[in-house]
Amino acid sequence: MPASVSASRAATGGRPYHIRLNKTVGAGPRACPGPGRRSRASTVRSTASHWRVGSFAALLGLVLITGCLPAPMPSPTTPLPTALLSTPTATATATLTVTPLPSPTPTPTLSPTPLPLEATVSLEPPEVMQGHTCIVRATTNLPSRVVGRIRERPVSFVSEDGLSHVGLAGLRATDEPGELTLEMDVLADDGQRAQLTRALTVMDAGYRQETITLTPAVGALLDPAITQPELLRLAPIYALATSVIHWEGPFDWPFEGPITSQFGTRRRYSTGLVSYHTGLDIDGETGDVIVAPAKGIVVLADMLQVRGGAVILDHGAGVLSGYYHLSEVDVEVGQTLERGAPLGKMGATGVVTGSHLHWELRVNGVAVNPIEWTERAFR
Repeated sequence: MPASVSASRAATGGRPYHIRLNKTVGAGPRACPGPGRRSRASTVRSTASHWRVGSFAALLGLVLITGCLPAPMPSPTTPLPTALLSTPTATATATLTVTPLPSPTPTPTLSPTPLPLEATVSLEPPEVMQGHTCIVRATTNLPSRVVGRIRERPVSFVSEDGLSHVGLAGLRATDEPGELTLEMDVLADDGQRAQLTRALTVMDAGYRQETITLTPAVGALLDPAITQPELLRLAPIYALATSVIHWEGPFDWPFEGPITSQFGTRRRYSTGLVSYHTGLDIDGETGDVIVAPAKGIVVLADMLQVRGGAVILDHGAGVLSGYYHLSEVDVEVGQTLERGAPLGKMGATGVVTGSHLHWELRVNGVAVNPIEWTERAFR
């Protein structure tokens, strides 16, 4: 039995099967070869038949085993479907279009209407004698800063809360009797501004005159070449105006003694110089102790040519006091002195005719009468 048939029978489990072989008939009758002799063509046909029978038997066995027929393979010349040959077109991914929500209309915030700046001013007293001091009190309804001036001379103000302001206006001993205009600028913290003016009446103080005779050696110290540089050195010190007040109540006397020359006295020197006295001369002996009449900070402690041994104290708010002609200076610049603290000793240095203390008081650079400050509290 051919191998292909044996395989097929094995595939069917050994059960017999019948295969009908159809002989291919040629174009015309052909003679069959006799027994024992087979033609070459017959042998080829028999071989081909056996091959077909074996293939079919194998195929039939596969069908019986798997229960299905394999899909026919396309012929190499059979064109594949167009859908298989064409390049697949990518399906476009849908793009989400985000429609922005309308922004809510902001509700306008109503800003509070700022209060209008208001300011009031009072003068204590409204009538001031030459060479004296006036207290200027300003009140504002908003936190503010106040600055003032009289004939371009500054008037500084001090305030602890920005609402109540205290300023000191010193009048010169040479200001003519009549009216002076006090001008004030008020600047609120919120930017508002206001300007105020007040009339200040100047009264005649009735100052006397005196003539002073100097020795040639002392008189030589009044040469402008000596006096002017000294004045230029003192000017910025007298112009100091801090925003604090160091003193409390009326000032004490720096030394108890007779007054030999009053403040504001018109002086004529033997050298021909005419001026006025910018302080008080208090008689005493060389070596007498001079004390601070109120709390202050030392801003000058030196020996000068015209004023001799000199000490200047800054009491704050534009108020400074000077002590001249000292034989000894016992303090240093920057030192804080309490009321009654010693600062030096009386002497006869500089332009003098004898031992004494020249006590001077300045308010915003203007020399004023110190006696008034011992009788009244300027706060």
